[in-house]
Amino acid sequence: MDDNTLMEYCLSLAEAGWPNVSPNPCVGAFIVHNDQIVKEGWHQSFGSAHAERHAITALNDNERKLLPESTLFVSLEPCNHHGKTPPCTDLIIESGIRRIVVGYSDPNPLMCGRSLQCLRDAGIEVIGPLFDDFATYPKGEVFMTGINQKRPYIILKWAQSMDNYLSIKEQCTKITNFETNVLVHKWRAESNAILIGYKTLITDQPQLTTRYWTGKNPVRYVLKDHRETNIIYEGFRVLLDEDLAHELTKMYIMNNIGILMVEGGAYTLNKFIDKGFWDECRVITNKNMYIQNGVPAPNIQGILKDEYTLGNNHISIIRPSK
Repeated sequence: MDDNTLMEYCLSLAEAGWPNVSPNPCVGAFIVHNDQIVKEGWHQSFGSAHAERHAITALNDNERKLLPESTLFVSLEPCNHHGKTPPCTDLIIESGIRRIVVGYSDPNPLMCGRSLQCLRDAGIEVIGPLFDDFATYPKGEVFMTGINQKRPYIILKWAQSMDNYLSIKEQCTKITNFETNVLVHKWRAESNAILIGYKTLITDQPQLTTRYWTGKNPVRYVLKDHRETNIIYEGFRVLLDEDLAHELTKMYIMNNIGILMVEGGAYTLNKFIDKGFWDECRVITNKNMYIQNGVPAPNIQGILKDEYTLGNNHISIIRPSK
């Protein structure tokens, strides 16, 4: 098989680490000798060994002897700086690998091709990057949001009636069916954190868990209105609404939150919409429910990217029009 075909498999391998690697990018790697994959690996969790290290360190003594005649495929440019792990370029050079195929250049300003030049300077043949547009990289939009905007990738999610209400006023209103609840729990498992407003916390007392899906529970946040001073948010981290931009940057940089799902209520959702702090919106509409007089759902403008139906629930996926 040619390099591009093998790289497609490498990219699919990268997704095995998602979402546990966030806010890092997901990365896959494998070693090929005589058209056979000898070992493979992927970045498995944030702060842990990178994909290249998994593949190389898994080799036995006999397999290591093959490295000078082997090719390393890696979906993303290897790191060349000390972070939570040592530079992968050092390991690649020390291993004796003489050829490497790279899918994408790393858009991180610390990288941007520097690693590839380092490998070339060490006498390694570097093929690639094979692809130019990082927007096509697996979950690339999440990583780019963090790099460019220094905040998490933000997903707004709400459920509404057919006449565009979130709930009956001051009441916890069930809108979604069980099948959609399972989907929402899957979405939570794919997020690092989840945020609600203090009124939603008081009215609904939601668990915000992944109990209907396999995966970690997201870190729970509540948006604290600066006018409320006497509420105790047990089990929740607090996000202050006075300076939302600063709070989101702190969440990303200090708490390593790469994906934030905002589940309501109306005040919180509209706060994010008004500030332009959203990258994706997921709206669930109950086609059989009419509330007539309740809490109005947000009005959001964007591009419809996908839609589908689960029973009486219609799901719309919306992206900003920018």
